[in-house]
Amino acid sequence: MIDPFSIASVVLDGDRIHCRLMDEHDIPGLKDAAANPAIWDHMVFNASDPVEFEAYIDSMFSGYRSGIHVPLTVFSSTTRKPIGAIKIMYISVPDESVTLGGTWLNPDYWGTPANRELHRLLFGFCFDVLLANRIDIRIYTDNMRNISAMAKHGVVYEGTLRDARTARDGRKRDVSYFSILAREWHSLSEPA
Repeated sequence: MIDPFSIASVVLDGDRIHCRLMDEHDIPGLKDAAANPAIWDHMVFNASDPVEFEAYIDSMFSGYRSGIHVPLTVFSSTTRKPIGAIKIMYISVPDESVTLGGTWLNPDYWGTPANRELHRLLFGFCFDVLLANRIDIRIYTDNMRNISAMAKHGVVYEGTLRDARTARDGRKRDVSYFSILAREWHSLSEPA
């Protein structure tokens, strides 16, 4: 597997979504896109709050500089305005494995094909460019909207880790694990 930190530029283009490595020019648009508190119900930060937004942005850039994750800004292909973000994280080159997480989209894009296209672009990048063998996605079990979306992505439910994470309010939360393997992705993306 190719280390994603060794790739100078990540740019993914679809019909609805444009996605690239996050940079400081994205911050004002991300702040606007992140303003709805409902986005953050199942996230570590509540980036609808200006102070937490700054902490969120700092975590995205510091994590990249530290080699922890690769933060990507998600744009509308038509407006070229930021509509969300996603990270490639828990990167293990020896195991040929990555996790996609920290995903959020502005609610204007909920229930649209944007999320599915975003994941298809990232699956293609991770499997076909990075040559990963496995991608996993971790979701709080009470985030039913995202769990329901997983069936549309062709991923496999692997199980639930009980009390695996602590929420902002101190509650323990269960996390559901999903994955897709390179051979599964390639069979899904083959022409019929």
